[in-house]
Amino acid sequence: MLPILLVAGSLVIVGTAGAVDESVTRKMNHSTHVVKFFKNHQWLRAPNQPNCKSVPWTKSCKVARRVYLRETKQLAILTEIIRTDYEFNWQSWLPENWKRVASCETHFNWEHNNSSFVSAFGISWREYNADAAYMGAPPWNIRHTPRDQYKAALGHYARFGDGWSCPGP
Repeated sequence: MLPILLVAGSLVIVGTAGAVDESVTRKMNHSTHVVKFFKNHQWLRAPNQPNCKSVPWTKSCKVARRVYLRETKQLAILTEIIRTDYEFNWQSWLPENWKRVASCETHFNWEHNNSSFVSAFGISWREYNADAAYMGAPPWNIRHTPRDQYKAALGHYARFGDGWSCPGP
């Protein structure tokens, strides 16, 4: 799920601790409004543009289609930037106490996977998927981004308390 809220008609990016700057938010807002405008105004005519007198513009008006396609592509790119930042930029959002656990357990090895433990937080194989499900994250074999692993660690902590050999959260 993306860390985006709709506030007073504008998108606000949250949960990234400033890793995504204001220019991304501004571009995202602009593209969202342009795409929404064209989706709501397919009947709109642009009589001063060639081939834009007919309705709907989506089939004939090259100017409108070009703008719509450009903004749709930009919106997809910005959405992916935000999603990637939300999932993988753990340096900006992972609390210090959990950074200490991950550092001590696996030295921030987000792909840690041996016969007994999995994840940067060193959670047992037997419990990881249940811990992840407890916090709404997918199982290890489906996806295991740093955000997913953090959610699983929170689930483990909620279910069992501090069970880490390193200084706990």
